[in-house]
Formats: sequence, structure tokens, C-alpha cells
Amino acid sequence: MKLIYNYFILLLVLIFNLVSAQDTIMMKSYSFNKFNKYIETEIDTNLNYFEIYDYSYINSYSNTNLSNIGLAAKSNILYQKKKTGFLFNNAMSDNLMSQKNIKYFNTKKHFTNLSFFTNFSKKNNNQVLRVLHTQNVTKNFNVGLIYDMVSSTGEYSNQSSADNSVSVFTSYDGNKYNCNASFIYNKLKNENNGGISDKYVNNNIINTNIKAIPTWLNSSKSVNMNRELNFYQSLKLSNNNVIDSIDSISNENEKYFSISHKFKYQYSRLNYYNDSTDNFYQFYNIDSAITTDSTFQNIIYNTVYFDYHINKIKSENIFSISYLNEIENFYYYNKNINYYNNGIGVLYSVKDTNLNMYLIEIQYFLSGRKQNSFSAFGEYHKNVIKDKFMFNTEINYENAVPEYFEEHFFANNFSWDTTFAKNKTLIDIDISLNNLEHFFEIGAHYGIYDNVIYFKDNMIDTNGISISPFQETHTINYYSIYLKKDFNFKHFRINNKLAYQKSDNQAVLSVPEFSFFNSSAYKFVLVKNVLVAEIGIDIYYYTKFKADAYMPAVSMFYRQNDVEIGNYPKVDAFLKMKLKRARLFIKFEHANFGLTGSDYYVGIYQPMAPRVFRFGVSWSFYD
Repeated sequence: MKLIYNYFILLLVLIFNLVSAQDTIMMKSYSFNKFNKYIETEIDTNLNYFEIYDYSYINSYSNTNLSNIGLAAKSNILYQKKKTGFLFNNAMSDNLMSQKNIKYFNTKKHFTNLSFFTNFSKKNNNQVLRVLHTQNVTKNFNVGLIYDMVSSTGEYSNQSSADNSVSVFTSYDGNKYNCNASFIYNKLKNENNGGISDKYVNNNIINTNIKAIPTWLNSSKSVNMNRELNFYQSLKLSNNNVIDSIDSISNENEKYFSISHKFKYQYSRLNYYNDSTDNFYQFYNIDSAITTDSTFQNIIYNTVYFDYHINKIKSENIFSISYLNEIENFYYYNKNINYYNNGIGVLYSVKDTNLNMYLIEIQYFLSGRKQNSFSAFGEYHKNVIKDKFMFNTEINYENAVPEYFEEHFFANNFSWDTTFAKNKTLIDIDISLNNLEHFFEIGAHYGIYDNVIYFKDNMIDTNGISISPFQETHTINYYSIYLKKDFNFKHFRINNKLAYQKSDNQAVLSVPEFSFFNSSAYKFVLVKNVLVAEIGIDIYYYTKFKADAYMPAVSMFYRQNDVEIGNYPKVDAFLKMKLKRARLFIKFEHANFGLTGSDYYVGIYQPMAPRVFRFGVSWSFYD
């Protein structure tokens, strides 16, 4: 009761400070895509999906996870999966801050946003804090700070998370010279319980003391670390304005050369600790009493771009050639390996004022561990049907050598040393049609994957688990159709997302056939021009499939073909409000716990957390 009283006082203080605040935000934000091209982004201040604050659900409405915020997760929708550049951090990608998450700003006044999320529970301490501050030092020079913190004990035993991420960023936008830089630090300290005991898996645990349910692991801990230093700069070398005398208004061209440099240093590490009393693992290569593994990699990227620009009144053309150098350093169990990769790239893009554009990029490695690796990417966007719809096409082709740790690794519980005969090859084709005005998108995705490398249990015996990499020699075909549509009827809002997927090799690439998300709410005004609110529900659902299991010692998901999860709706009920620059919500998460069956699993042997009240607030200061 005291906890609820404290939150109520915090709410009153917030209302008192914000009721007279102005609601206008005079600033712009932008990011850079993988081609170093400027992309204007929005500052999120609306209520849509505000109650969803777990990054794994923000990034994908259908995912396999470990039933606690801040722990490992992977999207069940194949084309939404992400990689970090370090094999043993991929499962933590949702919780790792990276350059892709960094937005740059230009603001006339200091801007600060504070967000805090928690739950009304003394047994499970769940707190999330997010801070963003940015300010312009001069008209063109901006600095900022981002801090993310997750601290959660979890509803089940031995599944706590303690994640900390911080980034310092800056940008300068001049007439001839511009640059941006960021330093990112991540440290994710987590417990791993390996899932609940077999005897509880098929039983209804509604009336069970959740914390008393035994788990496979009781002293397993991992630390996923990542540090990044990113720096990009570009200098305009020359300027040549060419004016056609026949039509000096519509045919003025600006032609110039520029040279750019991108530097990235990435340090990634996995530390793992466990004692052998759990009897979870099959092998002990170093010490049968205790496991203290450490694996890391350092990579330095340097890329130089030579660009030629032709800027017309209604279009922008860029032709670019680049040289890439990579220095790779891999360390595991007293082995320290270095590689040096060199490659070249070509890019050509055309974009007009109607947002029509096409782009082609090709990259080829000339030497080093990645020698002969080749990739090609193309995208095409076109306004169609009287400029009411946007037609989009993306094609990606990669022929790449395996990642180093896919072939070589040694630790206390696992080891492999192999050379796969063939490069991994993938072709991804995505076609979509969207209308932003009517909140509609429909699309299809087709993938062709050759020589896929995946991990699975060795199946040597039934005493413990041992996984290692395998390469599938048969081509895998993947199909997907997805649909997004939002409806608004006066006071009602209904948001829908649907994905249909099919893999012709479920033993290697398993996906649920259908994934669905619905958010429905009734919108109303409490105080005109001051306080608006929504009351509604979020529904998550996917059909049964044989999801990947999770292996704590290597912080990685692996294939299993015995257990199915899915065919269970998760329902969250919420009330959320917007007061000037503040947003608040109260959410009854997993409200249907015990009402719609007992197949409430989000991972192999990982049941969902039972119903719980959560509270969140986000407010902005602009002065």
C-alpha cells in the first residue's frame, strides 16, 4: 500500500509541474542509414504503443524470450531478426544500444526526456529508467546523452536482469564539412535459469508459488559487454554550379565532389559463470567444479568514400566508390587470432522531391579472412496511384564466409573446430505497398538460403546438453506475407499487424505460420487541450511451432525439434494519458492468466510471467 501511495504522490507532483507547460517542441531529429545518408526521424510524443516499453516487443510483436525484460530474445518473424557483429551477443540485440539506435538532433533549446517504468510488486523488483538529453552548443554543433537502465528480478527464480547502456553523441552540420560521432557502452548482467523443471512444464502453475518452482540452473550468470566508438566525417571538395541559359529556373545543377571517412571500433565480450552442481551440461573441458569462460573480439573498421554529387532542383544523384579495411581480433581460451580484410564498394542512388528513389550498392572483399565475400543491395521506391501509395522493393544478396566463432570455439562446456566447405549465400526480396495517410501497409518477403549454418544439440546421449554448429547443404525457401492496418472511428482506435510465414525446412528454420497483434482503445478527452486518455487492450498471438531453445553458456538460441510453444493469446489491459508533455500509463499485463488455458510459454521451458500491474511515465523538459 505504501508503494502505491508513493507512486500516487509522484503522479500529483508531475501533474502540478506540467499543467501550465507549453506543448510545442521546436527541434528536429535525424539518423543515418548504413549508406551514411541523412534520414529525418520523428520525436515520439504520442500515446500509440507507449505502454509497450520492453524493447523485444517494441522491435517485434512476435518473439521467443526468457520471460523477463532485459534477457535474451529473438523475433519469431524471420525478416525482423537482427545481428550485432558478435555471435554471442545476437540473442541480446534488443537490449544492446548500437549506432543504429542513435538519433542526432538540432534544437534551439535544451531538451530532456525522462521515462520510468515499474510494477506494483514487492516480490519482483522491476524498474526501467531511460534518459535523453541534447542541446546545441552553437547553431550547427549539438551534443547529447542517452542512458538506459533495466533492473528486474523476474517472476521466476534465477532470472534477474541488470542492464546498463549509455551513449554520448555529437554532430556538426556545416556548409562544406559535417560530422557525427558517438561512444556507446553496454553491460548486461543476467542470471540464466535454463527454464523450469520438467515436472512443472505440462502442469497448470496458476496456484503455485512461482518463486518456489525449481529451475534447471541455480547459479548461472552471464555478462554481455559491448563498447563502440563511431565517427563519420564528410568534406565537400569543390562546387560547380551549372545553369542552362534556356531555362535558368528549372535546370540549375550543383555538381561537386566530396570525400568521407567512417571509423568504427567495436569491442564485444561474453563472460559466463556457473558451478557444476546443476548437472545441466554434458561436458566439462577445463574444470568440472566451476565454469568461468571469457570470449571476446575487437574489430576496427575504416572506410573511405569518394562521392560525386549532382543536385538538381527536383532530384539528387550520388555516385560513390569506397575502400574498406577491417582489423579483426578474436580471443577465446588463451587463443588470440588476428585477421586483416580489405574490400571495395560502389554505390549509385537517385532521389527526387516526390520521395521516388532507387539505390544500388555492391561490396567485394579482395583479401583477408573474408576474401571473395560479395554482397549486393538494391532498393526502389515509387509513388503510385496518383501519389497516394508508395511502392517499395528491396533486394539483398550475400555470399559470405562463416563468422569466425561459427567455425572455432573452445570453452568449459562446449568446443568446436571445423571448416565449412561452402560460403553462406542468401537472397532476400521484399515488396510492399503502403499508404501513410490511411495507416495501411501490405507486403511480401521471399528468401532463398544456401549453406545455412545453425546450432543444435549433438544428441550424443541424454545426460546433459551439448550443442555445436552444422551446415545445411540443401536450399531453404522462406515465404512471408504481412499486413498492417489501423482503423479510427471517432473515439475508437484499432491497430492490427499480421504476418504469415512458411519455411520448407522446419527442422532447420522453424517459424510460426501466423503471428498477430491487435491494439484496440477508446479515446476520450478529460480536460480540453490539456489531458487526453485511452483505455484499451493489447493482444499478442502466434500459432504453435517448435521454437529455438536457449543455451546460457554461449548466450545463444539453438535448434530443437521436440517441444512446441504458441497457440496462446496474451492480453494486456491498459489506461494511458497524455498531459501536455507528459505521458502516463497503468497496465494490467497478462490479464488473461489462468483464463485461457495453460500453454502460456514464451520460450522452451520458459512460462510467461503471471498477471501484474505495471506503471509508466515519460515527460519532456524543453527550456
